[in-house]
Amino acid sequence: MTRKNIVQSAVLIFFLCAAAGIFGQQPPSPYQPTEIQGLRLQVDEDNVKFAMINYQNAVQALIAEGKKVQEENKWPDTVVLDLGSYQFTNHPKPEAPNPQPKPETKKPQ
Repeated sequence: MTRKNIVQSAVLIFFLCAAAGIFGQQPPSPYQPTEIQGLRLQVDEDNVKFAMINYQNAVQALIAEGKKVQEENKWPDTVVLDLGSYQFTNHPKPEAPNPQPKPETKKPQ
């Protein structure tokens, strides 16, 4: 995924969540935070959104650096950085299946 695709996905998820909140409204809860508490919660929510975007950007930077290392070492395209172990592994592309001719079926006479 490119950086642009990740940002677009994040924006789409945000708007879908907002739309779900608008169209799936429930009756107001009797438990309402004060205005100051609500503002603190909004700040924390914004911090979470920014952290998610920063995380996505960091992952993209890591993937790009892995691609750079792969190219510098002239490894084949099938060698990729495993983000779980931070090791390079070879994942050969599966070969296309060889189509087998269908056996002829005898028609009843």
